[in-house]
Amino acid sequence: MQMPFMGAVASEDFYTGTAAAMAGGTTTIIAFVIPSPGQSLLEAFNTWQGWAEKAATDFAFHVAITWWDESVKEEMGTLVREHGG
Repeated sequence: MQMPFMGAVASEDFYTGTAAAMAGGTTTIIAFVIPSPGQSLLEAFNTWQGWAEKAATDFAFHVAITWWDESVKEEMGTLVREHGG
């Protein structure tokens, strides 16, 4: 939903995509959070979380790892502890 990828953005936002999913019987989606290389995982997660506020279904996130250094390792722990389920 609303996912930017290689200069394009998915046509469905979190409302229209989840409303269509719900009409088809889907009650939960898992969306990918794809940080830009060098972008904080938490910053990207918070961006997607803001987009998802208008979702019509339950949702979860799968955060992609697009680059690596020690800050990514630390933020992975923070995401699990503070936002994981």
